[in-house]
Amino acid sequence: MSVRRVVLLIGVVLVVSASGIAPANASSSDSGTIAFVREVDEQGIWLVRPDGTETRITDGQDYRPDWSPNGRWIVFQRFVGGGSDIYVVRADGSDLHAITTDGDNYHPSWSPDGTRIAFGHGSLRGGEIEVMGADGSNRVLLTHNRELDARPTWSPDGSTLCVERGPGHTGDLYLVPVDGSGETRLTRTSARDQEPSWSPDGRWIVFSRSHANHAQDLYLIRPDGSGLRRLTHNRALDWSPSWSPDGTQVVFTRARYQRRQELLVALTVRTGDRERVAVSPAYELEPDWRPV
Repeated sequence: MSVRRVVLLIGVVLVVSASGIAPANASSSDSGTIAFVREVDEQGIWLVRPDGTETRITDGQDYRPDWSPNGRWIVFQRFVGGGSDIYVVRADGSDLHAITTDGDNYHPSWSPDGTRIAFGHGSLRGGEIEVMGADGSNRVLLTHNRELDARPTWSPDGSTLCVERGPGHTGDLYLVPVDGSGETRLTRTSARDQEPSWSPDGRWIVFSRSHANHAQDLYLIRPDGSGLRRLTHNRALDWSPSWSPDGTQVVFTRARYQRRQELLVALTVRTGDRERVAVSPAYELEPDWRPV
């Protein structure tokens, strides 16, 4: 299952808070290190630190980095020999190893207590969500349906996963308790809702919604289905959002067709003002904020 897209990618920091807005001068440099994927030249997983320095920690066809809760490890998806498996690596790039080896495994997500990893297994025609120990042991099948389940994200208490489900260009978000007690449909759209990310306080889920004009924008929704709110309005593709550890910001990928530029931008929700942060010549996508 490839997550590569032939587009120009723009990293963006979106400023949000429980009351609505963080200070106008807030940016990704205010807290934490961000893991992200760089494509084309020097492909692999990279880290960008608050001071702007970057470090490459893997050099494969690697996607979907996700930090462990203690910030010491990163789990990710690697394409090897026509398939994909789940790997982990220390934040300094050492001790890289696979924790699945059967192929067709994708979109890993670390549990809040660090003991489990949720991930997808299958193909574009029908993948399910599984949960396993952080060392790859004790795999348990969590969903059972004929559609594609992907991109699980954990609730902060570790009790529930939010996943995207649907074939092709349509799909919705579902809440799936990890104890198997029954799932709940969270969104209903004729387009596609995808890429969910649960806020650190558990009050919101941010996700990307596709539109008829082929654009994608970011939305917020509460886990009970209320409070749906659109965060971005443009003709670009806004996707792969990730919350900051304090829940005040969202970092995400913005992709544009036919525009030869790459920008890092801080966007204030209340005013719509943008602050240009950095410029990069590479394709940068799928950011994940270090939790501590």
